[in-house]
Parts: sequence; C-alpha cells; structure tokens
Amino acid sequence: MSQKTIFNLKEKLLETYDVSFDYNGISGKRLAERLGALSKIGLTEQNGSYRTGFSFEEKEAKELVMKWMKESGLSVHQDGAGNVFGRLEGKRPDVPAILSGSHVDSVPNGGHFDGPLGVLSALEVAEAWRETEFTPEKPFEVVIFSDEEGSRFHGGLNGSEAFMGSGDLDEKIKKKDTNGESFEKVLQDVGLSLESYSNAKRDLDDIETFIEIHIEQGKRLEKEELPCGIVTGIAGPVGIHLSRRSGSCRKYTDE
Repeated sequence: MSQKTIFNLKEKLLETYDVSFDYNGISGKRLAERLGALSKIGLTEQNGSYRTGFSFEEKEAKELVMKWMKESGLSVHQDGAGNVFGRLEGKRPDVPAILSGSHVDSVPNGGHFDGPLGVLSALEVAEAWRETEFTPEKPFEVVIFSDEEGSRFHGGLNGSEAFMGSGDLDEKIKKKDTNGESFEKVLQDVGLSLESYSNAKRDLDDIETFIEIHIEQGKRLEKEELPCGIVTGIAGPVGIHLSRRSGSCRKYTDE
C-alpha cells in the first residue's frame, strides 16, 4: 500500500480536537476536512505537498476552494494573475473591503498548513457568518494569491505583486523554471497570459486592510503554550548570485 493511501490529514487533525471550540458557526471538523482535501492535491511520497506556482496542482487546489466559496454564498472571480477572490457584501457595500487569505501553492515537499490555513480560516469566517445569518458592516473578501512561495522561479509574491501593480515584469519574463519553461509559458499553461498578468492591478482605494492567519514556523508559541500571536516584524527572503574567478597558482613551501 502506498504512502498516499495511508496518509489522512483530516483524521490526524480530528484525533485530539476539542469540539467545545466550535461556536458561533465555526466548525473545526469542516476546517479539518478541507485541509485534508487540499492535502491530497500534489501529495508526495513523503506525505508533503508539491504544488508549485502556476502548476496544474495549484490550479486544481484553487478550483476546489472556489467551489467551497460559491457554496458558502460568496461571489467569486479570478484576476489576470490567477488570484482568486470570494466576496461577501457588507451592510455598506461602497466602503473599502477587508481582505483575508493567503496562498495554496507550496515549496517542493512542503507543509500542508503554510498558505491553506490562512485561506481556509478566512473562508471559515464567511461560513460562520452565513450559518449565524450575520452580515458584516464592510465587504469581506477571501483571497488566494498565486505563486506566493516562488519556488518555481526563485522569487515569490508573483500573484500579490500583480495585485499591487509592483514587481518588474521584464525581469520575470527572463526567468525559466527547472524544466526550462519560461514565465510566459507557465502562465499560458494555466489559461493566463503576460497581458492579463500585467492588467491584474487592483485599485487599492477599494481595500481597507489585509489580514492573514499563518502557521507558526518556529517553536516560540509552542514552547510557551500560547494558541496564537500577533506578528510585529517580518524577515523577507533575499537571494544573491555570487561569482568567483581565480587563476591557478602555486605557493612554494621554501619561500
């Protein structure tokens, strides 16, 4: 029997889950089921996740979440960079929206919570509001950004940069992945294009703030037995290319 048939993330999450945490429409079981369903897309032999940016696996994961968004009553659309938005209108639909979410792509053999937890937690908020018939004051959008990890082209934030209208498209065009495929080619493979990508900028006046829940990638909260913390600083990844040139020489011991 293969590792893929043995691994069951939903069961692992629910083994010790305390159902008293379910309240005001929040369902831990639903969240565990959805994390488990996403974990099966791009599942590796080591029970990790392999959904690189702009891959068919990332697209499949987005489509599954879009299905859940629609079932929860959100209006759903994708922009030209493949970013996904599920919108719940508020009592005041003309004011700037609150956005929350993350990404569903991963590094090779990555974890199952980095990204999906942020997306599905935001969706769970919308689900809870629907079940309790609550309407927020302001519009609320659940977001999935494309290729946030950046393992494919050694530079992430491709979806969020398009959303912000930042990033250097000329530099992105020059990049190739490990299979020799260009940035333009991988966009085309999932139904996007350089033109659609460059037109994905959002009017930032329509957004009040962005909130993201993220899995802790250290052990500070765990050691202190704290359930969550608020991030006050972020260390961004930086890549550098180094070249070293030298000539042959010989150092004599009798000099």
